[in-house]
Amino acid sequence: MTTIQFHLSRPALTIPLRLHILTIGHPPLTMTVIEKPKTPYPNIRNIELTDTLVMSTKFPAWTLWKTNPTLVLIIRRPGCQFCREEAMELASHRNKLYRNYGVKMIAVIHENLGAEEFSMKYWRGPVYLDEKKDFIAAIGGGKPRWGSVVMALFKPSVWGNLRRNLTKGIESDFEGEGRILGGLYILHSGDQGIAYEHQEAVFGDHAPWDEVLAAAKKAGKLTKTLRKGGRII
Repeated sequence: MTTIQFHLSRPALTIPLRLHILTIGHPPLTMTVIEKPKTPYPNIRNIELTDTLVMSTKFPAWTLWKTNPTLVLIIRRPGCQFCREEAMELASHRNKLYRNYGVKMIAVIHENLGAEEFSMKYWRGPVYLDEKKDFIAAIGGGKPRWGSVVMALFKPSVWGNLRRNLTKGIESDFEGEGRILGGLYILHSGDQGIAYEHQEAVFGDHAPWDEVLAAAKKAGKLTKTLRKGGRII
C-alpha cells in the first residue's frame, strides 16, 4: 500500500482525511493528509518540564528536540487504562521510529501519581512532569479541555474505545485527575516547529497510526536536510 502526503492550509473544521483512489489492476492508493497544526510553536517551546527520575532537574521543553524530531505523548493520567493502552502501542514502534526516521519518544504527565509504573511497565521510556499543565493547555487550544464522564456514557465512540481496550486486559487505577483530555505532538528537530498534532476528542481517542507514521517520515526527512546543511548536529 502506497502512502502519499499532502500538506494543506488549515481548514475551518479539523477533520482527518484519508483519501482512496481506485487504480486498475492494483490495490487502491491510500493518501494520508497531514493537516497544519493549530498550536503556535512558541506556546510549547519553553514549557518547563521536570525529570521524573531526578525531580530537582528542570529544563525547557525545546531541549528535548534540539537534535532529533520528537514524539510527545500528553497523558491524562498515568493510571488511566486508555493512556496505558496508547503508551504500549506507541512503545511497540519506538525502535522503528528512531531507526528509520530518527524520531525520539517522550511522555508528559501533569501529576506524578503512578509515573514510575507507567514509565517502566507501559511506556518503557522517558516521562517528564509538566506541573503547570502547559502542554495540556497548548494541545487544548490555549486552555485545558475537560471530558465529562457522564456525557461519555452517551457517546458510542467512547463505548467502542472501551470495548477495544478491554480486549487487551490492561489494568487501571483511579488515582489522580483523569478528566483532562490529552493528545500528541510530533516536533521537528531544532526550532523548525510542529510537524503534527492530535487532540484527544473523547476518552480513549488515540492518534491514528497512519498519521503518526506520515508525520514521522516528514520530520525525519527535514532533519536529514538540516544536518546536510549544517543547521543541526
